Amino acid sequence: MSIFIFGSLAFVKFGYASKLGSTSLRKDGLCSLIGTVLALGLFGTTFLVEKVPSIWWLDPVFATLCGAAALVLGLHAIYVTRFAQGLPIFSISWWVVSPGVGKNEMDGGFGEEGNNTIEMPGSTEGEHEEKTKLSEVV
Repeated sequence: MSIFIFGSLAFVKFGYASKLGSTSLRKDGLCSLIGTVLALGLFGTTFLVEKVPSIWWLDPVFATLCGAAALVLGLHAIYVTRFAQGLPIFSISWWVVSPGVGKNEMDGGFGEEGNNTIEMPGSTEGEHEEKTKLSEVV
């Protein structure tokens, strides 16, 4: 049952993420996909362990590999957001007062279409030269 539920959710989330241009929904789809893979792994290893009890360790190893893959995907997302896009995600003020980065987030763009700059919270009108251009970061 979990295979079909998580698989369907992943499919729907990836579809909407593509249509809406949402990286958040795409990442949520990845979580559902990992849930599908875990459910498939548990289903498969259950049958294998019933036939060959000496491979009882297969399910925990499979789950650990899925967890490691999720960790790598998460760390990659943090790296891209912080260093490639230059967003101060480790700053509490950014999380509290940031208006967001706007549209076009699937391809790394910020703000309005054609205007790939971001303005950090607390900046004033005179600090426009300190905006980060996406082309300078990537």
